[in-house]
Amino acid sequence: MTAISGGFTTAATAITPPHIEYGQLLPMLLVFAVAVAGTLSGRSEQPRIVGIDDHIVDLPPSRHMLVVRNDDRPGMIGAVGTTLGEAGVNIADMSLGRGPTGEHALMVLSTDSTVGPDVVERLRARPGILESPPDELLEAAYAEVAA
Repeated sequence: MTAISGGFTTAATAITPPHIEYGQLLPMLLVFAVAVAGTLSGRSEQPRIVGIDDHIVDLPPSRHMLVVRNDDRPGMIGAVGTTLGEAGVNIADMSLGRGPTGEHALMVLSTDSTVGPDVVERLRARPGILESPPDELLEAAYAEVAA
């Protein structure tokens, strides 16, 4: 699980995930062996995160983000939403991406506030929630896309 608050720049290597097809795909980052792809969308060229590893997602980068890797089965979205709601964390935006095998999925959420370590630990304790990329992943992606 990855909770992101604020933005900073980290060392990264540009990559282009071959399975994501956009007219203006911007290869973005390889951070701690995790690939993040972004694009500029629409006439105003708004930044979008469109891929994380082998999962296709689509949402704008934001200051507070949470990445959750989970089993692809019923109840996982509700489990994450309930845990965040009980902690008083509002979900502003969300994108889901199923892995190529369909066994695992990825939730990328923008939140109105920081998701604290205690909330992340409660999420990790839930059945079906898997380990996720390091905290720096989307923070670095935000810094890169927002620049």
